[in-house]
Amino acid sequence: MSGRTRRQIGISETNCDICGTRGLPVFESRITRRGLALINPWWHQHRRTYEQCPACGMKYRLKAGRRV
Repeated sequence: MSGRTRRQIGISETNCDICGTRGLPVFESRITRRGLALINPWWHQHRRTYEQCPACGMKYRLKAGRRV
């Protein structure tokens, strides 16, 4: 099984629905290319974008910049 890498790509303007914290960090997560994936021409990273509240840990999945 391959691992995932995560990086912060910005800060959102929205509030957390659970605790009300402002300025949630936006992260992008994707599969790390390893093993046979290095030579596979059809390999896909399966990117996921989400906001995560630093106070309560709630994650909000994003699609095209909007919550899903």
